[in-house]
Amino acid sequence: MPRRVGKNVFDITRTDQVDQPTHEPTPPLGSLLPRVRNVPTPAPAPARSPGAVGPVQKTLRGDSQAPEEEGQPRLATKTRGLGGRPSPENRKMGRITPVAARIPGPLYETALPLVKGVRKPSWGQLVTWTCQDHASAVRKEVTVLAQATTTPRRLRGQNREGEATMQVTARVLPDELAVLDDLRETLNVVVDPLVTRTMVIIAALTVATRQQ
Repeated sequence: MPRRVGKNVFDITRTDQVDQPTHEPTPPLGSLLPRVRNVPTPAPAPARSPGAVGPVQKTLRGDSQAPEEEGQPRLATKTRGLGGRPSPENRKMGRITPVAARIPGPLYETALPLVKGVRKPSWGQLVTWTCQDHASAVRKEVTVLAQATTTPRRLRGQNREGEATMQVTARVLPDELAVLDDLRETLNVVVDPLVTRTMVIIAALTVATRQQ
């Protein structure tokens, strides 16, 4: 409801205070709310692990071992730091070693039927068996590959003709890897530059495709 004012409300010479509030101001909220005292918060009780067993429970369970004395070092019950890969001397025999090599595209297309299908060897077995059964032919092919890399006027750079290649991963066992490396080390004595595993794989696959 609007408040009634006097007729002289717009008179500048008036002496009464008609614009002053007629009711008392609202007291502050601080006087209405109770004061909270600063009480320190008690510290929470230490949590006990489910596996912790007190002396009373130990007695009830029938543990006859005497409690350990304070300050006596406890022996570790589990050896730590045994994770990760085993060291080379601790690895078991029979571990497969992947040997990746890039071979020419036409050779890949010709050798692919020899390893795809039931009762067919893998890439690693095909290479290893060829090195065992046709060692002289593989050595001859490796020698040709090595000589091709040492021609006096062999093109290099951007003007060299490119060739499509495919990656082949020969997964071999330790005894199969030994056959591969023995043939390579034998040729390293008489061939310059050093023979690589890629050369041996290309030579073995070339010989294998000719024998099919």
